[in-house]
Amino acid sequence: MNRYKRKEFHEVMQVDNEWIILNLKDYTATTVNEVGNFCWNELAASHSSEEIVRKVKDQYDIDEEQIEEDITLFLEILHQCGLVENAG
Repeated sequence: MNRYKRKEFHEVMQVDNEWIILNLKDYTATTVNEVGNFCWNELAASHSSEEIVRKVKDQYDIDEEQIEEDITLFLEILHQCGLVENAG
């Protein structure tokens, strides 16, 4: 089971109903919605994708099967953008 944690060197700004995560090391910007921001905040500590799915399910009324697919894709994108790392 992969565990993820956000990397250092980032800044987050809220603009309307979106959050922009700035990667200060690679000079990139990634925009996320409310659920994405919730997940991003959870990644301050090391979590598995299953743990994040459970937390999102508890926080929002979303179909669990859809959450699993979305969280997997979300974590892959954050990893590709250099915002999260494997934490063991």
